[in-house]
Amino acid sequence: MTAVCVLMFVSVALFSQDMSLGIFYVASCLFLFAWGGGLPLMMGAVAEVDITDRVTSLRPVLAFAGMGIGPALVGFSPGGQDLFQRVLLTTSFLVAIALALFCLAQVGRRFMLRHQGPDSEFVLVRRRR
Repeated sequence: MTAVCVLMFVSVALFSQDMSLGIFYVASCLFLFAWGGGLPLMMGAVAEVDITDRVTSLRPVLAFAGMGIGPALVGFSPGGQDLFQRVLLTTSFLVAIALALFCLAQVGRRFMLRHQGPDSEFVLVRRRR
């Protein structure tokens, strides 16, 4: 999972105003490889920490909604830097928010497991899977 995140970050960081065709090709291939190969891993990680399965059921919709929201957020960023720098900063910011939410969900899941008995509804739902 970490390798996928690093690969995505490297691919986005390779995009720049002065890039050659070869760099563009490598960055595009790395990004598509990380996205296509990493999406099932990300869905599995979300399913592990999702107690109610609500987020897991919305994950495909959220992934494709992000394809529209991300570029819109780049459009709202200050125009002082070049476009690729704004994309990198916006992507880094959104990844940091996603990582913080994921860690918060992981802590909440551990707290729920620790403070519920063996016959609680949460434990029974997880056993049925």
